Amino acid sequence: MKGIRKRADGTWFLDYRADGRRIRKFFAPGQDGRRAAIAFLTARRAQVTLGQHPGKPRPVPTFADFASEYLRYLRGLDRRAKTLEGAEAMIRVHLTPVFGPVPLDRITKDSVISFFAEKRETPVRHGPKGTPCRPALRTVDKMREVLGLVLGHAVYRDLLPTNVVRAVHPLASASTADEAMHTLTPGEIRRLLAVAQEPYRTLYETAIGTGMRRGELLALRWRHVNLATSQLYVAAGRQRVKDGNRYIVQDGPVKTRAGRRTIDLSPDLQARLLTFPAGDDPEQDYVFRNRDGGPLDPDNLDRRFKRDLTLANLPPIRFHDLRHTHASLLIAARIHPKAIQARLGHASIKVTMDTYGHLMASGFTGIGAKLDALLADACPISRYAPFSRKCSP
Repeated sequence: MKGIRKRADGTWFLDYRADGRRIRKFFAPGQDGRRAAIAFLTARRAQVTLGQHPGKPRPVPTFADFASEYLRYLRGLDRRAKTLEGAEAMIRVHLTPVFGPVPLDRITKDSVISFFAEKRETPVRHGPKGTPCRPALRTVDKMREVLGLVLGHAVYRDLLPTNVVRAVHPLASASTADEAMHTLTPGEIRRLLAVAQEPYRTLYETAIGTGMRRGELLALRWRHVNLATSQLYVAAGRQRVKDGNRYIVQDGPVKTRAGRRTIDLSPDLQARLLTFPAGDDPEQDYVFRNRDGGPLDPDNLDRRFKRDLTLANLPPIRFHDLRHTHASLLIAARIHPKAIQARLGHASIKVTMDTYGHLMASGFTGIGAKLDALLADACPISRYAPFSRKCSP
């Protein structure tokens, strides 16, 4: 590689060969151009010393090849089995059939937008009794999330300059989240508990009283419950995961780091758990057990929940809506949003506000009147020091 040279018009340039090709790199005239040429030359000489060849472009893998590498990377991070299973299914079923043979650098913002629009409008046979229906917005947004994670990892690996998915807005909005959320009123809660038998009655009451997820409730052990201090500790989650050609139910880590949390129990819930039969086997001390003394199966719980809703003449809601019911009760009790976040185990306050902010509408009304009331009681404010006033008694 030759040194820096100056042309007759004052511009600077480098003349060098890389991978058998002659390359000229031009820079602006003046000292700024000369400094830029020196920096470029220094970087290229360092690359040559390290055995790198900047003149030869790196091959860009196809989406299918890189997605397989990304999944291997996820497994190395020891992520939750359910998280891996969901990412693998999303890539295999939805993303690879469309983007599989496409090189990563050929995936554009327009192609991603077209893909999501087509997915949103194409019916799939997942409705009642296999009838075609459009996928939910949250499902399409999950595709966007997984595609963004794959391309984001490609950016991290210096295979792409930018992640085009970041420029594509999510489809789900606060209104769609509101439509997907159902909560029970206090009267409906009493009707549900009245028809439920044990251990499901206490399980429902614990779900409504703590906001714990289904898997967290099923993995709850007596060793994590301290009725003397009226607290319980969320340490694990129980879930159904794929194991080869079959599915197994097992305990695993909670959904997020914030999910490991301590929850205060209400006096009524504490009294209920005090009368609930405790486990006598230290290895099988699940709080909510089946007839054999083992933990309840997630699918069996869902079926029993639907049956109890029917017996109570309540609308068909998801078990997860008991968690939403708990959050709505906290909001009605005017609990601080940060406390709600910690109690629900959300990773950030943004998740809490995006999910339940529409239920806090009362906090956005009457602001002007409240300001007038404060100003009416306030003493005169100095125009020169509005925040350091002194009022006479």
